[in-house]
Amino acid sequence: MPEFIIEEPIYPYVRMTQKTKYTSPYAQMYLRNKGVLKFHLQQQMDAGEFSMFEHQPMGCDLSFNVEQMHKCDLDNLVKAVLDAAQGVVYTNDSWIDSISARRKLADRPRLIFEIWAL
Repeated sequence: MPEFIIEEPIYPYVRMTQKTKYTSPYAQMYLRNKGVLKFHLQQQMDAGEFSMFEHQPMGCDLSFNVEQMHKCDLDNLVKAVLDAAQGVVYTNDSWIDSISARRKLADRPRLIFEIWAL
């Protein structure tokens, strides 16, 4: 069961169009952060010699340490991580059938992301 620990702030998912993808500063921050998350996830996948989940039901648990509570919706933080993990940890997030998520106030940002086959 892979467990990923990322010591980076997570920027929440932002709904965007083709135009705002390039013009919205929030969209730009989200997309940059998505690339950083993908990089960290890929490094940890390689280091742990994990293989990508393909076409199988999965469950996941996400724990966010945040520096400021209620700055954004928890579901948008979850979506940001699940989107970044697609193509690295699993082929498609539509196979995730169970999600548990929580956030807590902390001095430094941190994500603990666990995923398993159901």
